[in-house]
Amino acid sequence: MLSHIREFWSKYYRIFFMMIGLIVFKLLNRDTGIASLDIILETLSLIVLLFIFIGWGVSIQKRILQKSIKRYIYFTIVLVLFWLFVRIVKYNFVEAESIKRYLWYLYYVPITMIPLMGFFMSFYVGEGENYNMPKITKALYIPAVILIVCVFTNDLHQKAFYFYDGIEKYEANYSHKTVYVLAMVWVLLMVLLTFIHLYLKCLNPKGIKNILMPTSFILTGCIYSVLYIFFQSFISTYIMDLTLFMCFMTVGMWESCVASGFIITNNYYESIFSNSDISVIVVDDDLNKVYSSQNFKDISKGCLKSAKVSTLLISEYERIKSKKIHGGYVMWMENISELVEILDEIRDIGNQLKEVNEIEASKQKLKKKSLQIEERTRLYDKINDKISNHLTNLKYLLDKISNEKLTLEESKKMLAKICIKSVFIKRLSNFMLITENEKEISVKELEYSIKESFDYMSLYNISTGIISSNDEITDSNKIIRIYEFFEKITYENLEKLLAVRAILNKEDFDLKLIIESLDEFQEIYQDNLIINYFKDGKVTTITIS
Repeated sequence: MLSHIREFWSKYYRIFFMMIGLIVFKLLNRDTGIASLDIILETLSLIVLLFIFIGWGVSIQKRILQKSIKRYIYFTIVLVLFWLFVRIVKYNFVEAESIKRYLWYLYYVPITMIPLMGFFMSFYVGEGENYNMPKITKALYIPAVILIVCVFTNDLHQKAFYFYDGIEKYEANYSHKTVYVLAMVWVLLMVLLTFIHLYLKCLNPKGIKNILMPTSFILTGCIYSVLYIFFQSFISTYIMDLTLFMCFMTVGMWESCVASGFIITNNYYESIFSNSDISVIVVDDDLNKVYSSQNFKDISKGCLKSAKVSTLLISEYERIKSKKIHGGYVMWMENISELVEILDEIRDIGNQLKEVNEIEASKQKLKKKSLQIEERTRLYDKINDKISNHLTNLKYLLDKISNEKLTLEESKKMLAKICIKSVFIKRLSNFMLITENEKEISVKELEYSIKESFDYMSLYNISTGIISSNDEITDSNKIIRIYEFFEKITYENLEKLLAVRAILNKEDFDLKLIIESLDEFQEIYQDNLIINYFKDGKVTTITIS
């Protein structure tokens, strides 16, 4: 029983304090007959409410993880504070009846928008971080804005409130009209849709139990609204003002959704962290423990101080490593028994060697060889990633020429394609080997590569030629990108090409391709290259820089 009470208190204590704040407000905000005292008490009561709502907003910042829900809750808090602000100004700082009337109309901005924000929030309850509600739902802003505009322009048409004694005596005798009814229907509809949406998301016994608290706030708000319509004077005087009560119901309903678990929070991360199997601790900058898992051993501050600088060996088979985080450090224990066993084996091998120089030489040789193999493997993997698609294409061509019956002319063209593709693979691999050690290479390397490709294009009956007076040194990665583009534009259009001329300009290094083709070919572009096309009939000039 006691555990259930504690669990209930841990979830809903914020709502309890809100209720206490509301009671304090009601006790303070009363007529004592002394004007100055009434002003002080009303000011204190409003400060209590503002602290409650602002404090709740600050707690939302710390507790709520889902950005979409947090955004709509912030908007709701702004609307609530706006509602309170307008009420304060209306009753305490304004004498002119016309201004008071428009401040009264402004009540309907939060009255109309808060239920809509609640409906939007209900879409995100129980959903993941990347969820987006249907875009069509945002069309609901339109009727909400129309209702607000209609209420605010009531002086022109009196379709929301009709003043029997004239606008100047608006509070003396008035009745509700069509726009007001539509506004109340809108509020009721949004609240009902929000409730249904939340209910449909918790169709299980535990979910039904959790929705009881949010439901109680919704029903209380509805009951209050009905009573307010029929007994407005009595409710406002002896129970609570509509503005304050509805602000409390709004905040209370969403706080109950947070407390009930419908809205994801970080409230229980500490217990998850504490009960996890990993051996980890979070400390502040002064090495005071903030969070600790149950498997992390008690370590002195001296050891933690050493661990934050470098890896700390605390036993033969355990060590502590650390990483700087905002406001402190995270430290974790590692079991290194396997590593110790490996080191023992290495030590045994070392003991078998007779001379220290041989041991050292063997270590250096092994280390050097390991680094060489690792570097070579990395380079080969990098080259393989770059040319894998081209190798696949080359294999396809080889299989085709081996397995299919081709005419002499077809075989000649197939061999030419194989040679062109092989030259590209060879030259691209060569470029990558060069660029691994040199950031800049001679443009001549690109000239030689294009010439070799042109040699095999002649087998395709393509007229080729290259003009180059450029022997400058330039960025090796740019050379590779230009060569890749050259291969792509020519290889993919081999069947269409009649002639290709390449010009390597010396000033502002670029490659110009003048291509004559049977048909138009699709323009190709490539990242990190500026490519311009100029077509004149069958001749296309391409500038790559």
